[in-house]
Amino acid sequence: MKRTPHVKVEIAGLKPAHYDFSFEIDDKFFGLFPGSFIEHGHLKVNIQLDFGNSLVRCLVDVAGKVELTCDRSLDTFWEDLSFSEPIIFKFGEEAKELSDEIEIISWKETHLDFSQFIYDFIALSIPIKKLHPKFRTSEEDSSIDDILLYSSSTDEVIEEKPIEVDSRWEKLLNLNLINNTKLNS
Repeated sequence: MKRTPHVKVEIAGLKPAHYDFSFEIDDKFFGLFPGSFIEHGHLKVNIQLDFGNSLVRCLVDVAGKVELTCDRSLDTFWEDLSFSEPIIFKFGEEAKELSDEIEIISWKETHLDFSQFIYDFIALSIPIKKLHPKFRTSEEDSSIDDILLYSSSTDEVIEEKPIEVDSRWEKLLNLNLINNTKLNS
């Protein structure tokens, strides 16, 4: 297993066949990306590469953990990650990205650099809401789901609770009610 900040595979001289490559990435890898919200991590990367005459099909498997900062408590914690993502490289005259999974590379290309792809895959696999495991309880999640924030349905009858109004604002509230009744008539 190769330990390196860059995840590159040499393709010069490869014959059409299946190849497997393994890498370990750590803090040096995340240091390649300025402004990264991930600074620490230990991950294993396995790349299955099917080299053909006109294209290279790859399956990138990543497993390990990264250190994150909890959005609620600002405590750091380790988040386990495990995923597989496909990438297809097609040979062509000029390099360009066709989609998230397909990229055209030059016939003269000697290496495939997976570093940016892997970083993007890791960044996208991190939950949007980064919560420390001590805050991840099913009770808390279900209580949040029971709160109705907005409903456009007019079929439901909603009990109106009396609103306590500061006496300083009471006259404005009455003014608002008068204007609404004029508009509705």
